[in-house]
Amino acid sequence: MTELSSFDANAPLLVVTSFAPSNQGGGAVIVRSLLRGSESRVVWASLEAAEQGYDGPTAQIRAGRRPWLTPPIVAARRIDELAQAHSASAIWAVAHGALVPWLPALAKTSARGLHVSIHDEPAWGTAFRGRRQLPLVPWLHVQFDRTIAAATSLDAIGGGMRALIARRSGRDSIVIHRVLDEPVPVNDVRRDRTRLTIGLLGSVYGRHQFADLTQMLARASALVGVPARLVVVGARSARLESAVRTGGVDVTFTGHLAEPDGIDLLRRSFALYVGYPFGLRDRMIRRTSFPAKLATYVQAARPLLVHAPYDSSLAPLFGLQPFVIPWASRDIGDGARVLASAWREESLQGSQDEGAETVRQAYFSPGNRERLFLLLNQLAGPA
Repeated sequence: MTELSSFDANAPLLVVTSFAPSNQGGGAVIVRSLLRGSESRVVWASLEAAEQGYDGPTAQIRAGRRPWLTPPIVAARRIDELAQAHSASAIWAVAHGALVPWLPALAKTSARGLHVSIHDEPAWGTAFRGRRQLPLVPWLHVQFDRTIAAATSLDAIGGGMRALIARRSGRDSIVIHRVLDEPVPVNDVRRDRTRLTIGLLGSVYGRHQFADLTQMLARASALVGVPARLVVVGARSARLESAVRTGGVDVTFTGHLAEPDGIDLLRRSFALYVGYPFGLRDRMIRRTSFPAKLATYVQAARPLLVHAPYDSSLAPLFGLQPFVIPWASRDIGDGARVLASAWREESLQGSQDEGAETVRQAYFSPGNRERLFLLLNQLAGPA
């Protein structure tokens, strides 16, 4: 097994993120899975204070209450000072949030090797889709290009992001996902055949997509002759609730749950919803990002209801039928017919651990950790 052999407690790897090591979603879960068993060889520095949920040594980056307003050169010097204080041999940073504009300056300021992970395209894939950061899009675009040009080495969250990096910089990168070390267990929970239950972890990318989902469930419910329920594992959202345009679906928000508890609940669903938006404004995110929730879903061993265009990063999953229930349009009737047909498929009533294991091996195997550590070990050198 490949280890972080170039680092130890006296000369650790400095991991730099905008999110706390203990965060329960997204990038933090990915990084923790990759560091599993190697926590003593790294110091994890973040903008947020670490809480319970991560056992390794941590540090906090001093960036004030509004880190976006911190000059990049100032932030870069503070990170490099942290690296010196901990005798770090190299730096691994995740290009997310306020870190994005700091990383080009960090690459110039620090004499240490800098590996950068790209989970989302910050300008056109994130800021462009919102309102608060929309004016920052041109600036973030430039800073992102400078980041991928300046980093010593790079990893991408999927093939679409890897292609984008190559197109924008001419540089190669490796694809790294979250690691699930253990095979998918058999789901021995008995399904409720009297109700069509769909599980959703977290949220969707917009209220219109949520409305499409609830309308489709109402139509599918009528086709199969049983009531429909949507269980959202996550915080209650008045904005999403306002998008429900039909009274035919019972929508339940569970509030935040630890991942094991969320998986236990999702195991009781008929299928689990994962999707990407269809709009022109959403092209970048659906082509270059990859949903972190998929790694949680496969552990529940239930069918996947994949709702995304054929140009999205989820498109390769469409071939894994019947485990994957494909809904590749915004047509409500088409989605309802596909889901109703799956409901009647006897092979989908039992555990779907075989299909889920195929997805785990394709995306979330320990090979991700081994590929990343080979790169990180090459970074270490005299500080």
